[in-house]
Amino acid sequence: MLRYYAKGVLSIFRHHDLVARYGGEKFAVLLPNTGQADVLRAREKVHRRLADFSAQLNEEGVLLPTFSAGVAEYGSGEITHSFIERVDAALYTAKHNGGDRVEVHSGGGFAEIQGRV
Repeated sequence: MLRYYAKGVLSIFRHHDLVARYGGEKFAVLLPNTGQADVLRAREKVHRRLADFSAQLNEEGVLLPTFSAGVAEYGSGEITHSFIERVDAALYTAKHNGGDRVEVHSGGGFAEIQGRV
């Protein structure tokens, strides 16, 4: 299922974006020089692709899981571990709040930038 997801859905990102599996069922997507509006556009592209894509499993079509995301902007001089913790915390907040959503960790807390679609 992860292969279908990676090839069928996550392939929509730009050539200079970095998409990598980040343990378990998580993927990390680094979007360099990308503002919040463009993050939303990327998320929408993923959501549209998910709606149109199904995988074959045991000769049956299977819908792919939803896409929840945690977002944080990397601060100049920030310790990498701190940055990853903020992104991970935002992802778990998105999942805890029902999934299929994007949550942003702004340093002081969370803000939902897009509700369920």
